[in-house]
Amino acid sequence: IMANQSAKKRVEANAARLRRLQILIASVNALHLFVRFYVKARSLWWFNYLAFIGTVVCYITCYTALHFAGEPSFGPSGELIDGGTDLSQGGVIEYYHDAIYLSAIMQLLTLLSDRFWLAAALLPAYLLYLLWTHVLSPWIFTPTAEEMEYNEKMKQQRIAKEKRMARRRR
Repeated sequence: IMANQSAKKRVEANAARLRRLQILIASVNALHLFVRFYVKARSLWWFNYLAFIGTVVCYITCYTALHFAGEPSFGPSGELIDGGTDLSQGGVIEYYHDAIYLSAIMQLLTLLSDRFWLAAALLPAYLLYLLWTHVLSPWIFTPTAEEMEYNEKMKQQRIAKEKRMARRRR
């Protein structure tokens, strides 16, 4: 029963967090659409449409991933089995939040100047950095078992050679 209380609290917290994200995304997009496509419509060019679609795709992707991660599981009789992933935890969940907040900030700043779309390069650069440091670099530069064994043998041989050389000097 205690574990179920924890799951219920997690469901409520996740729902509240997702609701706040919905409000953020909807309000930023509504403001952006009104100002950029109505008030400042004369200064629109093709890149504005493309950039707006890019931010919407980012919102949809990240929000959908958060929604499915935090989705609770129910049993056949409707009882709560699992409250879903805690959406306030770190890791990939945190990266989804960062992408949503960065997109929202960028959209608001572009109301001041189109040059802020250059900040859109920050998100892919950050994602490439994470991909390199957490996936590619460890995968590429981690030695295989044979290489580790060979390196260990070479280390042993070098130590033995150094000992022999030290004995000869005496």
